[in-house]
Amino acid sequence: MVLALSVATVILGSLAAVLLRQQRYYAAHAQLAATRDAARIAAEVLGAELRALSTAAGDLYAMSGDSVALRSTTGLGVTCSVAGDHISLRRVTGSFGDTESDSVLIFRDGDPGTARDDRWAALDTRRLLRAGAGRCPDGRTPELGLAVGGSLVGVTVGAPVRGFRPYVYKLYLGGDGRWWLGQRLRGGRVQPLAGPFAAPDSGGLRLEYLSAAGVPTRNPREVVQVHISIKTQSSLPIPGTRGADFLHESLSVSVHLRNSRAEDMSRGEEASAVE
Repeated sequence: MVLALSVATVILGSLAAVLLRQQRYYAAHAQLAATRDAARIAAEVLGAELRALSTAAGDLYAMSGDSVALRSTTGLGVTCSVAGDHISLRRVTGSFGDTESDSVLIFRDGDPGTARDDRWAALDTRRLLRAGAGRCPDGRTPELGLAVGGSLVGVTVGAPVRGFRPYVYKLYLGGDGRWWLGQRLRGGRVQPLAGPFAAPDSGGLRLEYLSAAGVPTRNPREVVQVHISIKTQSSLPIPGTRGADFLHESLSVSVHLRNSRAEDMSRGEEASAVE
């Protein structure tokens, strides 16, 4: 009996060691997968936002090595009727709002005979109507109505409309003592998007803004490409041969901005309207 108990103890001890190693192995791989997912999510979010910008139209408000303030498109639609300061939309995708942070870009022909007939006008959204008034040219009911602040002269049926909000993306220190990629409206509360990240001074998030010549620039209207470097960190330290330590995952992507040529697009009126 003593011999049997001794053998059983050895076997159970071996099984426990194997199970413990497997548990550590799967825990480490789960942490690694989560860390990689956080890096991919951050790269996709920042890449999508930056790729949609038109720096010539003033979509890039401010930029630094670890944060960016930009005009983010939230919704798209097509004008089907214009009356006074109201427009009705069809083919609406995304969302429009009427808070202090919500605005729209509307394409208009402008005044005939001027040097700038075609341009985008930036207007405040004052009131949102879930169903637009009147009828569209094809007899269908509009999907959405907007009351805007500003002139709608030159806005015709079929003109595209973009809804947008000004967002800031940067790393912030959470209540858990970890760094997270956050999104916030200018002056609003931070909403966490992905993380945890390495600390900013350890390369958690680095943004490099390049001009058409491929050199760094500090002028938002000269930016045609943004290089994003991300370094995420596991939520928990993982035991290893040299003790427990955090896992890190690095990812770098380069994003080319749309319509990023430094061309004249009625900068004065539109920039003042959105800022």
